[in-house]
Parts: sequence; C-alpha cells; structure tokens
Amino acid sequence: HPDFAKWANFHPPLNRPTILFMQNLMGLTFLAEKSDSHIIVEKVKIPFGKKNVRAIMYTPKTLTTPAPCLLYIHGGGFVLPAAPYHYENARHYATHAHCKVLFIDYPLAPINKYPVPMNACFACFKWLVESADALGIDPKKIAVGGDSAGGCFSTEICMLAADNNFQMPCAQ
Repeated sequence: HPDFAKWANFHPPLNRPTILFMQNLMGLTFLAEKSDSHIIVEKVKIPFGKKNVRAIMYTPKTLTTPAPCLLYIHGGGFVLPAAPYHYENARHYATHAHCKVLFIDYPLAPINKYPVPMNACFACFKWLVESADALGIDPKKIAVGGDSAGGCFSTEICMLAADNNFQMPCAQ
C-alpha cells in the first residue's frame, strides 16, 4: 500500500540495544497527547505492584455519565511502545463509539518478561472496574480491545477474569 512506501527500506537491527533505544524514543509520544475541541485527555497512573502503569483517559466532551469504556491496548510486538496511529485509534474509538477510552502504556519486553505485561494489563482492567464509579463509568459496560499484541492481551484479560471469578468485560 502507498501509505507504507516510506518504510519499504527501513530495516533496523532488532537487537536489545536497538529495541531499548526505540522504546525510549517512541515512548515520548505519550507525553504529546493533549485535549482538543472534541476530546478531554487525562493522564492517569494505575497502581501495579511497586510501580504504576501510566495511561491516558480519552473522554468525548459531549459524553454523559455513567459512560461505557473501552480498555484499549496497543500493539507493537510486545516490545514497542504506542505509535502515533495508536493514539489516533483511541481518539477515533472515543469519538465514534461515544465512550471513554483508557489507553494503557503497559510494561514492555525484553526488560519486563512474561507474564509481567499481561499481569499489568489485567491489573489495569481490575482497577477500571473497581474505580468505575469514581471515573464516571458504567461498570457493566467496560470492554477490552487492542491490535496485535493488544488483541492478545485482551484475550488474556478475558481468560484471567473467568479463571479468577472476576467481572468479565462486556465485549472483546
């Protein structure tokens, strides 16, 4: 597709130093997310062990509460942070599905070995359910979704919720 032509000759070495450099560089896009005339953007910290998972809550300005919410988990092969198009996806879902979107910046491999990233994603889902009232979210209308690695984590959240007798997402 022509949209990918600029990347046709881009073949970085995929070794640990390169991946860590790309994580640091691409991770800066998180900081650039700001509110606009349609969406309120709020930075959130979700407790996870001794650390926090940083996240962004996207809320359409015309949304009433309690609102439905999508926990959106970005792709990136489990090693790359969100790219600009992931943030565009989150804004698109919030606007067109007329819901809040919690976009999480889960811990990445290779530093965070499995199951740490998966457990962080599940902790974010649990936090969302348990904090729903305070966040203006309908706790029965929380969905999970994502692309690529995020789709995998969405499936694992559903499996962990079932295995732990925790509330299931309303949709995946």
